[in-house]
Amino acid sequence: MQRISIRNINSQKKVKPRLFDLIKEEDNREWIVEIQNKEGKEKVPLSAILIQITAAMQSGK
Repeated sequence: MQRISIRNINSQKKVKPRLFDLIKEEDNREWIVEIQNKEGKEKVPLSAILIQITAAMQSGK
């Protein structure tokens, strides 16, 4: 498994806050976004997030 922490590189804090983790299982081609919230960890396929971002950007034109 590969895990990459995505941090807010624009933060003024010395240690940049972690926003979410990108996870890739060795047996899966899909990247998963893992977000920590009050109820625990939420896992969402990166492709589902990118579809929503693309739709939002196109509707804003």
